[in-house]
Formats: sequence, C-alpha cells, structure tokens
Amino acid sequence: MRSFIISIALLLIVVGTWLGFDIYSENELNEYIDSIENEIMLHIENENWQDAGSALEKLQKDWHEYRKYAEFFLGTTELNEISYTMTKSRSYIESADAAGAASELSYLKEQIRFLDLDENISAGNIL
Repeated sequence: MRSFIISIALLLIVVGTWLGFDIYSENELNEYIDSIENEIMLHIENENWQDAGSALEKLQKDWHEYRKYAEFFLGTTELNEISYTMTKSRSYIESADAAGAASELSYLKEQIRFLDLDENISAGNIL
C-alpha cells in the first residue's frame, strides 16, 4: 500500500508540473505571436528598421529564457527551428528586406502556433 501511495504522489507531481508548464507555455507563446503581429510587423511595414530590430532582439531574449524550461517538455527539433527562423528574420531586418523579413516572421508565427498546438493533449498528439 505504501508503494501505491508513493506512486500516486509521484504521478501527481509529474502531471502537476506538466500542467503548470502548459499554462506558462501557452501564455508565453501567445505573447510571442502578439509581439510579432502587433509590434515587429508594424515596424517592418513602416520601414522602421531600428525599432523592428530592437523588438526582435527582445523577442529573442524572451525566447531563449523560455527555451531553458521548454527543453524539458518539448522536442528540441522544433525549438531549434524556431531559434533558426528568428536568426534568419534578424538578418532580413538588418538588411532592410521587408519582403524577406515579413515572410520569415509569418513562418515564425506558424511555427510558434504549431508548437502550442503540438503540446496540447489531444487524440492526435496521443496516438
């Protein structure tokens, strides 16, 4: 009986930790998407490259902080791809290429959305 209680307690700790991360993750990922749509993309449309670069730099710092925790729960392939896309976006912004930057940032938004959907509990993710 003692082993059963310990097993249940450990299971609850694992599930609680995962649920806590899920809530944290959903909030963070939604903030990243909002930052891309409502801040970085607007700076690019207005060809305000310095502010676009600053906003992307802040997003990258926030992403690297989030990634430290996400690596325990999510696949590194998806996390690496998002980091790589952010780097490509930075290059387009630094070269003042509006079409390239907008394209990469749109792709980045979809990667973040997919990451959010991929971590949710659903029949497709379980099977």
